[in-house]
Amino acid sequence: MLTRLSVPTLVQTSALFTAALEDRAHVRDAQELGLLPPAILDPAASGGIPIAPDNRHTFYYGCVDFMPYTHAGQTAFAMLELNGTGMGGLTNLPEPVQAAILGELGHAAWALPGADPAPWVLCPLSRPTNRGLIHERVLAGQALAEGLARRFGAARLALCARLDDADPGAPAVILGFPDELRDQLATRDGRLTLAGRPIHGVMRDQFCQHIRDDLGDALQPDSFHAINEIYRVSASKVATYEHYNAFLAAQPRDLPAGPIEFTSAWSRDELVARVRDARAQGRGTVIKPHASGAAKGIEFFFPNSDESAVLPKLDASIAEARERTARAQGPDVPRQVFPYAICTFIDGLTVRDSTHKFAGHRHELRIVVYRHRDRIRSFPALCKVSGQRLDRERPDRRALLNTASVSAGATGQRNDHLLPLCNAGTLAALGIEPTTLAQLCDLAARFTAHVITAHQPPSGCSKQ
Repeated sequence: MLTRLSVPTLVQTSALFTAALEDRAHVRDAQELGLLPPAILDPAASGGIPIAPDNRHTFYYGCVDFMPYTHAGQTAFAMLELNGTGMGGLTNLPEPVQAAILGELGHAAWALPGADPAPWVLCPLSRPTNRGLIHERVLAGQALAEGLARRFGAARLALCARLDDADPGAPAVILGFPDELRDQLATRDGRLTLAGRPIHGVMRDQFCQHIRDDLGDALQPDSFHAINEIYRVSASKVATYEHYNAFLAAQPRDLPAGPIEFTSAWSRDELVARVRDARAQGRGTVIKPHASGAAKGIEFFFPNSDESAVLPKLDASIAEARERTARAQGPDVPRQVFPYAICTFIDGLTVRDSTHKFAGHRHELRIVVYRHRDRIRSFPALCKVSGQRLDRERPDRRALLNTASVSAGATGQRNDHLLPLCNAGTLAALGIEPTTLAQLCDLAARFTAHVITAHQPPSGCSKQ
């Protein structure tokens, strides 16, 4: 089964499983598949947003995150980010949705550039210190390898740390932590190589963007197939917000959802000026660096906060965003963290049910989006709850962030700050109607289809 790790996969990747894994069964098993119409929840049902067949390999899966807030007396939804294949949470989803996602991922084998009979595909893992969901990365790698085997007759998983075990003349999916992969990446004649071996496909949107940032003009535009090819949008908050505002301007919608108020900064001096201008105008701001994840570098500024703390917080944000990974160009070359997005702070809603254990906590909603054949579908996967109750007089960063890894605590433990979103009890605690959730799913799917349509794939990439 696509949603199970095979014995060969376990043998080939057993060295990775050195820490406790995070079990998401409490989320997955509580998803109520009768809550919304089958056209939304069932991959086999008619529904979803159609895309052109030529765009089939542009996108595989990801998620759109929204934060509820109050606008003109009613609940509105602010789009926070579009994530790609690096998102955690495949195992939050019901097995039919998991199987649909992994099945399409296997078709990536038919999108690889060139005629090499033994292509290699990179599948980056999470950071070594965050192994709780590493089994999800291995599941994705297994799906990619199964696709390679169907197209080329054979394939296997191989660990970057044990490349000597990988047959250079056979198709393979290379699993490795981002730093160790980047340490061995280079270019030759404009093509991407790993330990001297050509690379034909790369998974994880942010990783693809980091490669482009590091290697720049040394890499041809069509050097590898990116899984997803829309990574230039999903890995950049500035690009995501530009596309979202264009989408809202072009399409009618049922939900209250206004454009994202943001500016961009391409240097530290510009970032300082933008934040100070917002403070002078009495506006709170949130700053978000380029191609960063797990809330790294995100910081909040309020007009009534201490002016002397502004520069230290800005510099700490830049340093945190830069320090996450090694550089392909060399250890002394910092990762690109600009442009920053500087967003107007939105006072997000808290859990409304006063009897709920997370009453008073801010939260955001994760809608998983995925392609099934020639349609973009969605599934309401998660409510991510902040790790601390909000005190609006003295807001703490942990109370303002709804990132699962920030709220979770110890790796490998059950994360009770993740609530099943396709669940009547969760919706009641949040004050959201099922019909509103269905509209949010439609909004996420339509926005993703808009980004796919706007994307121009690199020339020379097969679209079978």
